[in-house]
Amino acid sequence: MREVERRKSKAKSGRQKGQDGGAPSLVFERADLERIVADLACTIAPADVVSLMEHEAELRARVAALDPRFALLKRQLTLLLDCLRDHLAGRIQQVPYSTIAHAAAAVLYFGNELDLLPDFLPRLGRLDDAAIVAIACERVAEGLRRYARATGRSWRGIVPLQPRRATAGPC
Repeated sequence: MREVERRKSKAKSGRQKGQDGGAPSLVFERADLERIVADLACTIAPADVVSLMEHEAELRARVAALDPRFALLKRQLTLLLDCLRDHLAGRIQQVPYSTIAHAAAAVLYFGNELDLLPDFLPRLGRLDDAAIVAIACERVAEGLRRYARATGRSWRGIVPLQPRRATAGPC
């Protein structure tokens, strides 16, 4: 969870001045969020996935408690947690590790209550989580599709828009 704080600070430092060179900007653009996802995913080691999944029950309870307005986020996180669990159990062999790293990064970000928008903020606190998870799913859409096919799960609606051509690149 400390890694999320470090990544958040890095994203903020890149946005210190506004577009016109004036006052600092508090607006995060998609590129900032993509950088957070990519940077965090590149730091995920196999032992980090094990440590993260030691908190699986707590994470699933938090997913279950999400407001109904975040139904897509709930479906995405459920798929990501299932993918991580099946990876650790050795049940999936054809999913690239970049998919696992991005899934872990997204779940880790969701699990951190004090991220870009603290989760306790009414109506706002989960918006950054939704954006980060969606971007992570887009970046590894093909790996998640492979996981869904291998486990007989529905893929429909997990990535709501056509994923960008850019995929998870090297760290």
